[in-house]
Amino acid sequence: MVSLLLSGLSSVFVVTITGQMVSEGHINWSFKPWIRRLITRLITIIPTLAISLSIGRDGLSKALNASQVILSVLLPFIIAPVIYFTSFKKYMKSNKNLEGYKDFSNNWIVAIVAGILWVFISCMNVYGIVQAAKDGI
Repeated sequence: MVSLLLSGLSSVFVVTITGQMVSEGHINWSFKPWIRRLITRLITIIPTLAISLSIGRDGLSKALNASQVILSVLLPFIIAPVIYFTSFKKYMKSNKNLEGYKDFSNNWIVAIVAGILWVFISCMNVYGIVQAAKDGI
């Protein structure tokens, strides 16, 4: 139960920061930062807590394994666009600098290394899923 809760908490922090960026940059929410963080954390922690309480101690191990398999399947599809879009100045610039735009885009070396790591991790995920299926997990 602790590992599932910690897994949920780590995703809470990622989703909180992501939600903050999206709400500030694209939705233009005018909430105070602490309210925005509270909303995004509640959105992510409530399902984790509900699952933990409803399936009990015996089901938590299976739920944790299932969540890791789902992450292995989904993360490559989420990370590929992040690597792609963060490589362009068009998307990764800030206009909050008084002297003009500040460039936050990846240079070509970082983009290539990220792409190689993405391919490696994706292959390892596919291998892990195949092995889990063979073992009947």
